[in-house]
Amino acid sequence: MTARRLWASSHAIIRSKVLLMRWMLLSVLFLCLAGCEVRQVQPLTQKDMDAVNFPDERVKARVDRLLPFAIESTRQMQTRALAVGTPLNSEGLVLARELGVERPERVRVVVVEKIPKLNTANRLQRAEPLLSLSDRIIGLTAGYGIYLDKEYEDELWVLAHELVHVAQFERMGLEGLTRQVMTEQLALPGRLIPIEREAIDTSARVLRIDPPPYAF
Repeated sequence: MTARRLWASSHAIIRSKVLLMRWMLLSVLFLCLAGCEVRQVQPLTQKDMDAVNFPDERVKARVDRLLPFAIESTRQMQTRALAVGTPLNSEGLVLARELGVERPERVRVVVVEKIPKLNTANRLQRAEPLLSLSDRIIGLTAGYGIYLDKEYEDELWVLAHELVHVAQFERMGLEGLTRQVMTEQLALPGRLIPIEREAIDTSARVLRIDPPPYAF
């Protein structure tokens, strides 16, 4: 079973340069799946989790500074996806529920030619160099909107991974999830953050597969 069969047969392929520029500026703050150099994933220690759960004042101040822009941008991306994306079909709805999505009928999938490499002139990177950046993003979630790189649209594990992020969004809310992602990235620079580890583990368990070699 491939991912393509899990949403409506007619899907929108977005080629808008404006939309691609937004990705270059904003992907770092969305829940993304990277397809670049694979790093060895080390387990998180109690010290790591304490840094996430009890961030110091510097991390909190950085998050507070960037949060309004991140939330506004995420809302814009979700609005775009809901307007042009296609819904999950019956099999996709079943999978989404298995992955923890409560309102899978709201999900919309948009396939794009390519989610481009992040620009080093990224506004957010300049504002906060410790935010994680990836050379290649193959999946991106903004609320109920899921964007997939066309090259990976038939990879079921990519869609499943992004659906777990939708479940996280439902559970934590837009502001809560955005704040959590930013906090984890700043508290654990260069590490695979807990939000992503949950998406990897949950999607692999539901699909009954070994986790693919993720990059981050």
